[in-house]
Amino acid sequence: MLILLFSYVLLAEGYASENCSVGYIVHLQDKGWVDKKYNGQTAGTTGESRRMEAIAINLSEGIGKISYKVHCETYGWMNTVTEGNLDGTTGESKRLEAIIIY
Repeated sequence: MLILLFSYVLLAEGYASENCSVGYIVHLQDKGWVDKKYNGQTAGTTGESRRMEAIAINLSEGIGKISYKVHCETYGWMNTVTEGNLDGTTGESKRLEAIIIY
């Protein structure tokens, strides 16, 4: 639901046009990377108690760039990354606790 909210905000607040697509892929506990989702689709699982451990987000080409950073269990705020780069951890069993997208 976290991803759904941020994608909706980007589109609803006029930061993206009808031609813009927000894509994101997440790394989940015991599943690894799951299929890429777009424009408010739910990424991850519901009702399975799996932690989201990493994320990568991008906008469609020509629209602009997106930057984001995550708060990760034990490590706190990670470095800001842009346009499709991984933020979070894989293989360390650390959950994402918050995300800032700008």
